[in-house]
Amino acid sequence: MSKKLIPAPIDEKNVTSDWIEEIFDGNNCTYDGRNMYVGFVKGSACCCMYHKNRIFWQIVQDFAKNALESYNELLRRLREHDEPPVVVKYDTSLYDRLLLLQQFYLEDE
Repeated sequence: MSKKLIPAPIDEKNVTSDWIEEIFDGNNCTYDGRNMYVGFVKGSACCCMYHKNRIFWQIVQDFAKNALESYNELLRRLREHDEPPVVVKYDTSLYDRLLLLQQFYLEDE
């Protein structure tokens, strides 16, 4: 029997945000103090914003060395941070817009 997934908010209790800086080149980014980060992934500008149990990532085409290569590197780096008990789902359906969505869940016992 499969377990039910319940949203795990990014609230520093269920899911923390301290790992986000590690996704950017050199662990270096700018943080707005609330829920937005801007940095580089493989030399391309990347923005990240979180809300509830979702993180939206976007490689900025106008400021990208190689946008598709950076997008693929972003996805690889993100997957390296997946750790139980949090279940992370990825939506790559907006690949053509260089937009990636992560959603965080916990299994209901």
